[in-house]
Amino acid sequence: MLAIAQEVVSGYDPMPRLRACRFPPLPFEGATFDGVYAAQVLHHLEDSGAVSGRLGYPRTLEYVREVASVLKPGGLIALNTCTRDQLKAYWHLTQ
Repeated sequence: MLAIAQEVVSGYDPMPRLRACRFPPLPFEGATFDGVYAAQVLHHLEDSGAVSGRLGYPRTLEYVREVASVLKPGGLIALNTCTRDQLKAYWHLTQ
């Protein structure tokens, strides 16, 4: 997937830096990025009721907090998931 993304942005100026990595932790210093785009990630996070307080709920809140920690003040997180139903399942992130 990363190779395809690199091909898509190959003509951009300035050229964005793309990197795939595992969570947690993200391998970046705090306040590093203006924005983070996470494509098709949320539904792959393992369940952890201890993090969300809901039995069997994915670790989305922990993930968003980790991503937020590497954003510069005012940075943007863009999330993409498969379906509207999946996105609705994560409504608590906006609360």
